[in-house]
Amino acid sequence: MGRCEEPQQSCEAWIAFADAVQVLEGCCVTCVDDRFEYGEKRLVSFGTLAGRVVVIAHVPRGHDATRIISMRKANRRADA
Repeated sequence: MGRCEEPQQSCEAWIAFADAVQVLEGCCVTCVDDRFEYGEKRLVSFGTLAGRVVVIAHVPRGHDATRIISMRKANRRADA
């Protein structure tokens, strides 16, 4: 698990980017994020990790690589 950068945020709330592989290689739903002009094809994936729904924003990099932009537990609005 990553370091806590913000002192007020609990380390328990953090999800390690290394766990993104489990989500992206498992059963997930992926959509193109076209809300803004990013200059690259951004994707948002919804999947599960340890029984929780997580949201991952990412960019494909070639055939075998993905750059993770963010990964967080989904809130109630994203779960719906």
